[in-house]
Amino acid sequence: NTSDQFKGQDLIPRCLPVEDYDLEDFDPSTPPRNPQEYLRQVQLEAAKCPDFVVKRQTMKVLLSICQPAPDGYSPSLKWQQIQVANFSAVRQSVVKHRAHWQAHTLDQNVMMPKVEDDEDVKNEEMGCSSRGVCPPLEPSGTTPNTR
Repeated sequence: NTSDQFKGQDLIPRCLPVEDYDLEDFDPSTPPRNPQEYLRQVQLEAAKCPDFVVKRQTMKVLLSICQPAPDGYSPSLKWQQIQVANFSAVRQSVVKHRAHWQAHTLDQNVMMPKVEDDEDVKNEEMGCSSRGVCPPLEPSGTTPNTR
């Protein structure tokens, strides 16, 4: 099952449901015919990418020829400390949220609308009747339901 290889990605959770598929029936050289095929193609391409890449230095940089930045152009020590503190806070938040979501199972009863139901979803969002009759737009460009 190809979906098993994507479950280990803890920083990139699956946001869109993708149906299971057989690799024998899938031809990545042809353009996708529908959103499901496009998402399958994205998954397969992502699976081929390494988790991280290290670039080797291909050019020697001589630091002695670089002039220091004039006074006032380099970031102040206070600014640098604020950036380090902000980075640390974001990193701690990621660790906290990762631990939280790993301890919880995702709600399996969420039903995403099917691709072919796009008119129904649009009608529901715009406050249209089942016959597709939508309320008139207000001067602000919104319907009464989308304010």
